[in-house]
Amino acid sequence: MKKAISVQVNRILQITSLVVGFALVGMPAVRAEAQCGNDPGNDSLAEATPLSGCGSTPAAIDCLGDLDYYWLNAPNSGSFTFETTGGTDTELRLYDLNGDTIDSDDDSGDGSNAKIVYTLVGGQKYSVAVNEYNYNDTGDYTLVISGCAGGGCGDDPGNDSVGNNTPFGSCGTTAASIDCTDDVDVYSFQSPRAGEYTFTSNGVFGTILSIATGSGNTWVNDGSDSMSKILTTGQWIYVKVEANVPGQIFSYDLTISGCDTACGDDPGDDDFDHATQFVGCSTINSALDCDGDKDFYWFTPFQEGNHDIETLGSTDT
Repeated sequence: MKKAISVQVNRILQITSLVVGFALVGMPAVRAEAQCGNDPGNDSLAEATPLSGCGSTPAAIDCLGDLDYYWLNAPNSGSFTFETTGGTDTELRLYDLNGDTIDSDDDSGDGSNAKIVYTLVGGQKYSVAVNEYNYNDTGDYTLVISGCAGGGCGDDPGNDSVGNNTPFGSCGTTAASIDCTDDVDVYSFQSPRAGEYTFTSNGVFGTILSIATGSGNTWVNDGSDSMSKILTTGQWIYVKVEANVPGQIFSYDLTISGCDTACGDDPGDDDFDHATQFVGCSTINSALDCDGDKDFYWFTPFQEGNHDIETLGSTDT
């Protein structure tokens, strides 16, 4: 009897194990939305992180199964681009105001990044979710949204073409950014006087700086982040800054120098309007101190008659 009971119990245990095993293996996988890491509040549609508009948002898939949600009210109607950059294999889903999925993507962006291009209706709410493709890895990414009216992408609207360039009022430095994967920043500058000007872009990553005169149809660059150009008084020039490596997003400074010195150490005498006054008959020491330099002087004669005007020195003038 004891042996029979023992066998019966073992069989019950075996059957129970089979039933439990079937329940674990046979049930469909349900992935819980993970609350994790350094981006609290954006791990569900109900607690999505609000975005003010177009631009770049650095974030991370910081635990296995992490889902990051964002939302924005479309500032205008038109084609918008939602994409990620970075080394993480991402997946994107776009939702309408009812929370219904209206588009999704895996690898349409650069490398293993996701990218969605969709026509939005101005004033309506849209949400976007970012996750690692298989929910089995972590990594950093940047969510980039572009399409807002005014210039294409990011925090420098209006300077993405010659027609919508940003005027550079005078020499100095301005802070800007390459803030989406295909961003190009264009500036215009009018020289206050004749002379040589230097244009330099200095970024977190490498930049290529190009210049164009006239209508801005022909760009010239040497593949570097700095160029110099001799300009006449009042001449317009366009300056274009772009990423040296496509797909990089970063901040940079654009610096224009030459307004105070024009051509070197004799400011103010490089054209008729800024000619240097010659007081009476005397001598002035000066220099032709950049390629194409022209020095202008003016004087009022004290008496009528012949006056000798000559240059001295080794320069062929």
